[in-house]
Amino acid sequence: LTVVEFRDEFLNVRRLAHAVAKNTHITELNLIQSIRDRETRDSRPRSAPAHDVLHLCMEGLRHNTSIISLDLTETTVRASGAAFVSRGVQQHPKLKHLRLARCLLQDEGLRRMSAAPLGKELIELDISGNTLADGTAILQMVLNNPHLVSLDISNNSLSMKGMEQFVGFGGFHSLEKCDMSRNNIRRDALQSLGTALGDQKCRLKELCLDANEMMDCTMESISFGLLSNSSLEKLSLNNNYLGDVGVMKIAISIGMNPNSKMRELRLSGNKIHNAGAISLMKHTSNILVKLDLSGNRITDGRSICKVLRKDNISMRELSMTRNPIPLQHSHEIEFWTRLNASGGRQLLSNSGDSKLDGYSMNVWPKVLSRISEDPNGLYYFLIRKPELCLSASSTEHNPYCPVSQ
Repeated sequence: LTVVEFRDEFLNVRRLAHAVAKNTHITELNLIQSIRDRETRDSRPRSAPAHDVLHLCMEGLRHNTSIISLDLTETTVRASGAAFVSRGVQQHPKLKHLRLARCLLQDEGLRRMSAAPLGKELIELDISGNTLADGTAILQMVLNNPHLVSLDISNNSLSMKGMEQFVGFGGFHSLEKCDMSRNNIRRDALQSLGTALGDQKCRLKELCLDANEMMDCTMESISFGLLSNSSLEKLSLNNNYLGDVGVMKIAISIGMNPNSKMRELRLSGNKIHNAGAISLMKHTSNILVKLDLSGNRITDGRSICKVLRKDNISMRELSMTRNPIPLQHSHEIEFWTRLNASGGRQLLSNSGDSKLDGYSMNVWPKVLSRISEDPNGLYYFLIRKPELCLSASSTEHNPYCPVSQ
C-alpha cells in the first residue's frame, strides 16, 4: 500500500491518525475535502471541529517518516489549522509535495506556516485558490525551504505591495517554476516582476501569468526583463488582453536576447491580429519550440507559412486553432509544422554521427527505414535537405530512394 485517498468521506479521525502513524508503507496521503466545518452527505455532524480533526491527523503524520506527498485540497485550514499543519510537517525527512489549495488559508495562517521549514526535502508547494495577499510571508516560505523549486500561488489576492515583497527581494532566486495566474496583477506590480526576471540571479524556468487582465501597456516591464533573462524556458500569458503592440515587444526581446533559453510561449485567448503573429514568427521561430496562438484574431495564414518554410526553423509545435484562418492555409501550416518536427527529431537523434555539411550522413537510411511510421520525415529531407539523399544515392544505389530512381 503506497497511496491512500479519502475524498469527501466521513472519517473516524482517531483511527485514521493511528493508521497514518503506524503504516510506514504509505507514501502519498490525500485528504481531499475530508476535513471541513460542515455536515456530511448523510447529514451526520462531524464528531469534532475541523481544526481538531486536522490536529490529530498531523500528529499521526509526525510519526510517519515515509510519506512523500500530502494533499489537503479543500480542507478547512484557516489560521488555527495552519499551525497544526506546520507542526506536523516541520522537519519531516521525506515530504516533497504539499498541496493546500482552496483551504480558506489567509495571511495570518501563512505567517504561522512560514516561521519554520515545511519539511527537509520539500520541492513543491501548492497554496492556490486562497485569499493570500502578503508577499512577505510567501517570500519567507520560499527562503525557509531551500529545496523548494515549484510554487503555485494562482487564484489569490496578491496585491501590488505583496508582489513587490515577493519578487523584489529574491523570490525567483531559488524557484524554477511559479504559477501566478488569476491574481489580477496591476501595471505597477509588473515593474517589480520585470526587474526580477532581468536579475542575473533569477533561476526561474517556468512562469504562468494567465488571466491577469494584462494589456499592451503592461508588457513594457515584462519585455525589459526578457531582454536579459537567461533562465526562463516557458512563459504562459493565456487569456489576457494582449494585442499586437504588446506581443511585438515580447517577440523583439526574445529575439534580441543572445542568452535566451525560451522554448515555449503560450498566448492563447488574447487579442492578437496578423501584425503581432507575424512579428512573433519572424523573431522567435528559430528560438521557440512550441508556440500557442489559438483563440486570437489572426487571418493571414499565408504569411505564417512563408516563415515556416524557412530552413532555420526550430519550431516543432504551433497551435493556431480558433482563429479565422482559411482552411487551406490551416492545412498548410499544419503540414509545415509536422515536417519541421519530424526533421528536427531525425537530426537530433543522429547528432553524434559523421557529418556532411553539418548534417549526419547516416540520417537518410534511417529516414527511409521509418517511412511507414513517420512519412513526414521523408518529405522534410526531400524538400529541405536533398543533398543528404544525393550523397546517399551516389555512394550506394538505394532502390527506396526517389532521387536514385
